[in-house]
Amino acid sequence: MSGSVGIYLFNSVVVTGASIILTVFVAITACYALERMEWRFRKTAATILMVGLMIPMHAALLPVFYMLKELHILNTRLSLIIPYVAFAMPMAIMIMGGFIAGIPRELEESACIDGASIYKIFSTVIVPLLKPAIATVSIFTFLQAWNELMFATVFISDNSRKTLTVGIQSMSGQFSTQWGPIGAALVVATLPTIIIYLFLNKEVQESLVMGAVKG
Repeated sequence: MSGSVGIYLFNSVVVTGASIILTVFVAITACYALERMEWRFRKTAATILMVGLMIPMHAALLPVFYMLKELHILNTRLSLIIPYVAFAMPMAIMIMGGFIAGIPRELEESACIDGASIYKIFSTVIVPLLKPAIATVSIFTFLQAWNELMFATVFISDNSRKTLTVGIQSMSGQFSTQWGPIGAALVVATLPTIIIYLFLNKEVQESLVMGAVKG
């Protein structure tokens, strides 16, 4: 079992990394459309997305299980990535939306006068100003995906696709517990959280300060 810790770690890194990248990308593009573009049902879409904040992640376990079963992606990494991204979106959109709303429109207008397209404005003006928000969303998404246990236990049965949290849980049996491998696995599971926070704590603090000033 201890030899499988590397496999569990790899699966957790893949699932968590993909969840962070997709969440950040979708949240930025969605918030830009909601905050800067005028289109029908814009406010309705924003309200529906915010309703997701009131739905506990694991309360949707059964319907999500049946949807994944119908899509034939149970017992794959996608069966974890898709729900993680979906449930991370409301918080990500709330954070990103607040930052985009605080960016002066004059910056975009100036870039537009200089001949920049909407894609150029988005990538060179908006995204660089969202670094604190991106760091905050990344950490929240990381903590949710890295430490999640219920979905990972129910949706994944193949030992080669289990994540680190499920692997650590399986090391504790009814009649015996492998405390040595469990201790090593816990250290492995904790280190990425510490490392990521050390790299992103400055941006997160800026995000919180900016949010307090805006409030």
